[in-house]
Amino acid sequence: MSSNEPLAVLTSMCLPKGPGTSSFHFIGTPVPQSRPRARLIKGKVRFYEAKRSRLWKQQARECVKEVFSLDHEAFCAPLPLYPSGPLRVAIQAQHGIGKHQVGPSMEERVWRATKPDIDNITKCVLDAFNGLLWADDAQIAKLDAEHFTCEGGRSLVTVEVGEVGSVFMFDGDAQFDDWKREVEEVDEADTPDVFSRQAIH
Repeated sequence: MSSNEPLAVLTSMCLPKGPGTSSFHFIGTPVPQSRPRARLIKGKVRFYEAKRSRLWKQQARECVKEVFSLDHEAFCAPLPLYPSGPLRVAIQAQHGIGKHQVGPSMEERVWRATKPDIDNITKCVLDAFNGLLWADDAQIAKLDAEHFTCEGGRSLVTVEVGEVGSVFMFDGDAQFDDWKREVEEVDEADTPDVFSRQAIH
């Protein structure tokens, strides 16, 4: 991914009409939360975050916020979506390698056992959606995270959130495969800008 391309583009989402789970699907390389860094400015120590994780969170947040700014009844839910109560969150991070191909199957994914660490990717995602999907990530009582590499596949980050006890689509691999096949059919040349409303369908 070039330096001019967005790190996170929201390609699809699903919101329940009542109690249930919400899902958000981003194209973009999973980015780990950086360690706090410090520098001395005018005799004072200033802490800052690495640019890459800061931008991923910023772009992912802007994508979600833009959706909920649309004048459409489907997106009229107040933010945060889950203002209180214990939540379950499921995160899948996939690193695409090699030349992109249309529609690689789930069988071509392999568990990733190299950096970036899954816990740091998870931290970046959880921090990004404070105040949007949940009031505070302290609400998260159950957390599932999976980390893959996919030959010929896109780099993806998927986030599902719901009340504890809700049924999650990633409990069934077939449902995930259906969504991933749909995303893979999007031609890279048509990948929308990070703020494009055409990213939502």
